[in-house]
Amino acid sequence: MMGETTLGFLSTLTYPADAKRQVCWLPLGGIYWEDEMPDIRHLMNIPEDDRNQIFRLFTIRLRLWTGEPLPDGERRFWDTTYSQVPSWAFFRRQQISADDQHAQEQAELGVADALEALLADADRVSISEKDKDGVRNSLRLSI
Repeated sequence: MMGETTLGFLSTLTYPADAKRQVCWLPLGGIYWEDEMPDIRHLMNIPEDDRNQIFRLFTIRLRLWTGEPLPDGERRFWDTTYSQVPSWAFFRRQQISADDQHAQEQAELGVADALEALLADADRVSISEKDKDGVRNSLRLSI
């Protein structure tokens, strides 16, 4: 689970109805709203384990958006985190509009195209295995 400092910070990210939708190619691979994530400087100061847990939640939410059932461990993690930070804007978007779904699909295509272009000139590519939380920790290219 995430540390108290991280949970406290996430609880300050509250929901305004007019938050702008954003796209993050890496590491999220899709859409999010500006009220759901800290700015990059603050995000990089969050302990790595907590940051990976945040990314894990975004991956779980993608599954929820497509109606995919969650394994028990994922559901427990989602429910536990929600109970700890119910005011976090992130939890206000468990379902999305058709327009948002289209934007998510376009973002996923953009990620695939960007990775394909990035990897096209690489002589060697290695990707670490997923850790126990389903978060990929590294991508290495040799050009």
